[in-house]
Amino acid sequence: PRSCGQDPDFGPCGPRPAVLDAVAGHGVASIGDSHPRWIEAVAAAAHRRRGGNELANYLALLAAELPPRVDRVALAPTDAEALATTLRLARAASGRPGVLTFGGAFRHPDADLREADVPLCVEHDALDYGACDEPVAGAIAAIASRPDLDDVGAVLVEPVLRSAGNLLPRRGFAAALQDLCRERGWLLILDESGTGFGRTGETFACEAFGVEPDVVVLGNGLGGGFPASAVCAGSSLWEACALPDPPAVGGGKWDGPLACAAGGAALEIVTEPGFLGQVRSVGAHAARRLRELADASLRIARPRGIGLALGFDLVEPESGGVAGWTECEAVFRACRNRGVLIAVTTSRVGLTPPLAISREEVDRLFDVIAEVVR
Repeated sequence: PRSCGQDPDFGPCGPRPAVLDAVAGHGVASIGDSHPRWIEAVAAAAHRRRGGNELANYLALLAAELPPRVDRVALAPTDAEALATTLRLARAASGRPGVLTFGGAFRHPDADLREADVPLCVEHDALDYGACDEPVAGAIAAIASRPDLDDVGAVLVEPVLRSAGNLLPRRGFAAALQDLCRERGWLLILDESGTGFGRTGETFACEAFGVEPDVVVLGNGLGGGFPASAVCAGSSLWEACALPDPPAVGGGKWDGPLACAAGGAALEIVTEPGFLGQVRSVGAHAARRLRELADASLRIARPRGIGLALGFDLVEPESGGVAGWTECEAVFRACRNRGVLIAVTTSRVGLTPPLAISREEVDRLFDVIAEVVR
């Protein structure tokens, strides 16, 4: 319905009918390709002369939606630049060079990184992930007892491991990690490049996991398809370091009227009344279909997800081992030939459809996958 940011003639990939896109540029086109309201806003900005208050208006709009502990934003054109700014901010504000990361999700040539493993949820799928009570105390104790973290000043973690096929941590891990960060004086940085702006059914994943990060990194869905990223932190952190005023921090320009119009339109669509409720409703339906798919096919294992960040493992039915590249490519091509686009580049498959996807399109998506892997 229109009240949920959808148009009856508009689907996740443009005018219906179209190829059903369950990748959405890995979440970049989170509101769908060529959303009519997004196009209207960008086109109007293209016809206006530069020199208005576009940047200030957009930053105020974005700041009003940010989590409680963050209220100032530095914009950047790419995730890499946003993460580089995040590291500079963390080092300057904490006075310590080390950064603890998880699962090798992020690499930076100048970063003094330490790695730890995320305790993954293995006993729950997308349908009952909310009930996950798998223990996290052991993982937290292992981190706390490490002797190589004395110079760490910040912890950088993805709420959902998107590049690994949307693997999910045990439900209580984020909150327990936050407690450890507060105890040690570490800054908690959430990389929400893949989860921010509705992907989990909440505006930000930190809401879904019940944590209040010190810094939030945004990307992918921030511009509704326009390349954009951001570093969001509290005023006290920016003031404690020698970095410039936040809007000037990014290594490239992302403050023109087109960019601000794109970001503003995407934000208004995601935060309007009813939109996130629709994401949660459709996500629950997708979770049911994913469980049915796993129950019916020996080639599908480890169904998982939260909201519309879903995933499963593609396996060899005879051995139960992970599928090889040839098998993954065959599944990708078979789905594409049936009008469905999924990213099967590895055996861990992530599904990140546009948030505007309908229940009927979810049914089509899983009907095609089921046909291919039967």
